[in-house]
Amino acid sequence: MGPSMILAQLTPFGWTLIAVMIVSVFIALKFLKRTNPESKPGCAGVAYVATICFILFLFVLVFLPLLSQRIYQGITGERSGGFLEWITVGGCFVMVSGMFYLMSWGIAFALGRNTRRFAAVGRQLLAWFLIPMAMLFMFSVLCYAVYLHFAGQKQQPFWVIAICLLFAVALFFGCWGYLKMLADQQRTLRNNKNNRRGNKL
Repeated sequence: MGPSMILAQLTPFGWTLIAVMIVSVFIALKFLKRTNPESKPGCAGVAYVATICFILFLFVLVFLPLLSQRIYQGITGERSGGFLEWITVGGCFVMVSGMFYLMSWGIAFALGRNTRRFAAVGRQLLAWFLIPMAMLFMFSVLCYAVYLHFAGQKQQPFWVIAICLLFAVALFFGCWGYLKMLADQQRTLRNNKNNRRGNKL
């Protein structure tokens, strides 16, 4: 079987994989060249970075549409899911979104773009979204475990429920205090900016 026959039998998904491989190698070459412009990228380094790029591309291209479709089905009522399923979908969506951010930053860096905005956005997402979401995720799981116990669906020893309640209360107040701290910092920065503007005037 010749190469033309093999290419003719490729599905759109196969062509997409080939395109992703080529783009991954291109991004890897650009990334390594910008990281160390004085030396020529080696085959091992290119293969390593290209593999990471390929995995990121694959995760984003495959899982992001699937998760978006699942969320759309849940919103429109076409498919209903339990609490744990929605928690899992939300966690996967956050993970894939993080991979999309890393992929975008890597592409911008490889193409010689200014990545300061990506760094600023990453810090804001980490501070305002990922950390609070992680706290709320753990809080929800602990509360759900307590709910299952008192609903009679899954009995747990008393000490397990006590620990779950203790950590749930701690996470609730911890998340509230963390968000309050961020709000105070933003208010302080805004006041300092206004004071500097007033001094200039």
